[in-house]
Amino acid sequence: MLLRRTDDPVAVLPEDTVLSTHERARLGEGSTASHTPTAPGQAAHDPAPQVRILLENQESPLSTTLPEGLLALLRRPSPCFIATVMPDGSPQLTQTWVHTDGEHIQINIVEGMRKAKNIARDPRVAVNIADPDNVARYYAVRGRVIDSTTEGAADNIDEISQKYLGIDYPGFGGTPATRRLLTIAVDSIAHAPQD
Repeated sequence: MLLRRTDDPVAVLPEDTVLSTHERARLGEGSTASHTPTAPGQAAHDPAPQVRILLENQESPLSTTLPEGLLALLRRPSPCFIATVMPDGSPQLTQTWVHTDGEHIQINIVEGMRKAKNIARDPRVAVNIADPDNVARYYAVRGRVIDSTTEGAADNIDEISQKYLGIDYPGFGGTPATRRLLTIAVDSIAHAPQD
């Protein structure tokens, strides 16, 4: 299900997202959603019921083909920053490694960390990828996570680590962690370098 917002042409929310009255107001009056009580026994006529949004996880026709310049940076050890949305609506920004499958941006994260929790709740992201030789040359994109899987994620982090460090992933956290591979469809390119 796609939700229309007055300030955002299409907002996509993950399955079973529960929104507060404030968040519903931000989405606008025309949002399609079913009202459910916030607590057991709460009356359906409560003036502040929560809204449960259900979504089909599929690519939107708004997805943008990645330009060759961006694909080239995704194949290099480029500095990358990903912004996710916190439960209160504020941004959460993280520096990370980045990769591509040739059509999408891919980021490998640790299961259970804040970024993973944010994306599970709201798949919208903003990603900046900078040229490692000139960080003033960068792409800024907006999109959404269209796939999140643990399958192949451990092998993928070794591949990405080879690109950035020249060795298999050394396990910086010190303890074994479940890796999760995110696939991001780009909906818009907010900034591209002027080559």
